[in-house]
Amino acid sequence: LNYLNDDLKVDEMMISPAYAYEKAPDQEHFLGVDQTRELFKKAFAGGNRARWRLNHSPLFLDFLEGKADFPCTAWAIPNYSLFGWQRPCYLMSDGYVPTYRQLIEETDW
Repeated sequence: LNYLNDDLKVDEMMISPAYAYEKAPDQEHFLGVDQTRELFKKAFAGGNRARWRLNHSPLFLDFLEGKADFPCTAWAIPNYSLFGWQRPCYLMSDGYVPTYRQLIEETDW
């Protein structure tokens, strides 16, 4: 991320914990929750979290480090792009819907 942030000077970066999910063909290479939290604590050490231009809320970054826990899935946060509203990542095969109403009412949360 230093290279992207400092050398290429990208505007914003997105990161993901890449949790295991049922349909993934390679289950053994995902990190567990504790390993993921430790990884992000180390990555954000030394002021990197504040220095890197990350396109995430402070609550999500706290979640990645294990400083916050939520009763819902942090990766189910609605996301909008030119394709429309993206369904949560565990439903990625279901793709996108054109309206927020459809996302909320038709998604099997």
